Amino acid sequence: MISVANLNDLLQGITDREELIEVTASFAVDRQIYLSYPVTIRGAEGALITLQRQQGYTGSLFYIDSNGDLTLQNITVNGNKATVTAGVDELVSVSGGKLTLNQAVLEENKAISGGGALYLADTGAVCLMENNAAIRNCEADGGGGGAFISSGCSLTARNSAITGNIGVGGGGIYAIGTVSIVQSLLSNNSAGRQPGGGIYAAGSYCTVSLEASTVSENLSSDSGGGLYGYNGAAISIDSCTIFGNQGGGNGGGIGIASSNAETKITVSGCKIDNNQAVTGGGLYGVGSLTELLLEACTIHGNSATLGGGMALNLGAEADISQGTKIEGNTANNFGGGVYIDNTSVVHVTDSTFSANIASHGGSGLYNGGQLGVKGTVIITNGVSIPSARHLIQVEGPLTSSQIQIEASDYVAPGSGAPIPLAQAQTGYPILSAADVGSFLKPAVGFRNWKVEANAGNTQVLLTPAIVPIEYEISFHGNATCCTPASDVPGPVYVEAGGSGTIPDIIPKRKCYSFAAWNTARNGSGISYAPGQVIPDVNGSFTLYAIWRQKLLCSCCCKCMCRKTLRS
Repeated sequence: MISVANLNDLLQGITDREELIEVTASFAVDRQIYLSYPVTIRGAEGALITLQRQQGYTGSLFYIDSNGDLTLQNITVNGNKATVTAGVDELVSVSGGKLTLNQAVLEENKAISGGGALYLADTGAVCLMENNAAIRNCEADGGGGGAFISSGCSLTARNSAITGNIGVGGGGIYAIGTVSIVQSLLSNNSAGRQPGGGIYAAGSYCTVSLEASTVSENLSSDSGGGLYGYNGAAISIDSCTIFGNQGGGNGGGIGIASSNAETKITVSGCKIDNNQAVTGGGLYGVGSLTELLLEACTIHGNSATLGGGMALNLGAEADISQGTKIEGNTANNFGGGVYIDNTSVVHVTDSTFSANIASHGGSGLYNGGQLGVKGTVIITNGVSIPSARHLIQVEGPLTSSQIQIEASDYVAPGSGAPIPLAQAQTGYPILSAADVGSFLKPAVGFRNWKVEANAGNTQVLLTPAIVPIEYEISFHGNATCCTPASDVPGPVYVEAGGSGTIPDIIPKRKCYSFAAWNTARNGSGISYAPGQVIPDVNGSFTLYAIWRQKLLCSCCCKCMCRKTLRS
C-alpha cells in the first residue's frame, strides 16, 4: 500500500501498479487516470476525500480498459459542473473492465453525451455499487443522466442511491444492457425529451431487476416517470415502492411499450402509490407485444385522465392476480382503477378493486377491450361495458366474488330487453349459479331488473323482471257521523285476472245490522258476503257496507242525532 496526497503521486502509484492506494487529501484532476489492472483507491479513514475535475479539463476522470478492475472506496469523484461552460465527458468510463463503488460517490458532472457520471461501454463492462455508494446530481445531453449501460454491460447497485440526475432519456439510468437494483434508492431523477425519469430500458438484450428498493419522485416530460421499458426489455420488480413519480405523457410510475419485440414486466409484492400521468397514472402498457404481470401488488392513490391506476392501449395484455388491490385511484375521464382500450386484454384472478373514481365511466374498470375474470374477484365501484362486443369473459369458477356492473349507454333500461353482461369461454363453457350470482346490477335505474343466466347457462343477463299488475278491492263503512261503522276490513290486493277473497270480518254499527257488501253505495249493485271469493278481478273497485236498521233502536237513534246536533 502507498499513501498519496496529490494527482502526480496517484498517477505514479498506478504506473508502478500498486494494488492499494490510500488518498490522504483532496485534490483536482486535470487529466485522465487510465487503469488497466486491478487496484483499490481509497480515502484515508476518517477523511472526506474528493477528487474534483479541474476547471477547463473536459475528458473523463477515470478510464478502465478491459483488463482494469478499479475499486473506489470512501472517495467522492466530483465533476465540478458549476464551473463547466462547455460539455465534458463522463466521470468514469468503463470499456470492458470493472468498477466497484464501495461507499464512494460520483457527483456533479455535466456530460456532453450519454452517461453523466458513468458510461459502461464494450461487452463485459461491469459496475458494482455497494455500501451506500451514490451517483447523484449529474447531467447528460444524451441518455442516462446518472449512468449509461451499453449492451453486454451490467450495473448492480446494492444499498446504494441514484438521485437527482438529469438526462434526455433515462434520467437516472439509460440501459441497453443489464441492471440490478437491490435495497437501493432511485429518486428525483428526470428525463427531458425521451421516456424514463428513473430508468429507461430498451432492447432484447436489456434485463432490469429491482428488489426491495424505492423508485420515488422521478419525472419524465415524456412517459414512464419512474421506469420505462421498451421493445424487448425484460423487467422484474419485486417488493418495491414506486411512489410519487410523474409522466408527462403515459405511465406515471411505470410505462411499458413494444413495437416489434416482446416487452414484458413482472411486478410482485409492490406498492405503486401516488403517481401521475395523462394516461395510466400508476402503470401504462401499449402495443400488442407488451405484457404486464401484477402479483400481490397494491396500486393506490394514482391519478390520470384515462386509467388512474393502470391503462392499456393498442393490444397490450395484463394479468392481475394473487390478491392485488387496486384502490383509491382517480381518472378525470374513464377508468378510475383500470382503463382497457378496444384491442387490449386484462385477466383478473383473486384481486380487488375498490374506492376508485372516474368522472365519465368505469370507476372500477372501463372495459373497452376484453376483461377476463376467475377466482375471487371483488370490483365494488363498477365495471363499465360500453357495448355488446365487450362482455366480461368468465375464464373459470367465480368464488365469493362481487362484480358491480355500472350503468352505461349499453347497460341501460331503455328498450326493456335483456342485456348480456358476461359470457363463458371455450375452456369454461358452462356457468354455475355462483358465477351468475357474482354479478351485481347497477345501483340506480334497474329496480325491477334481475341478474340471471340464459337458457344454456352460457351468458349472464340483466333481465327486466315481469311485475304483475295488481288491483285493489277497498271497503267502505257507508255510515253517518252519528252512528259510524267499525271493524271495516282493509283493502285486498289481487293480481290481474286472479281471484280475491273478501275478509271474513263482520262490520259493526250501533242501531244497525250488517247485510252485505255491495258494489253500489245504495245497494243496487252486486252483493257479496264476508268470506266470499270474487273471481277474475280485472280492475280496482270499492265495496260498500249495506245496513238494516234495528226496529227497537229508532228512538235512540233519533235522540242521538238531536244530541249530536246540540253539541
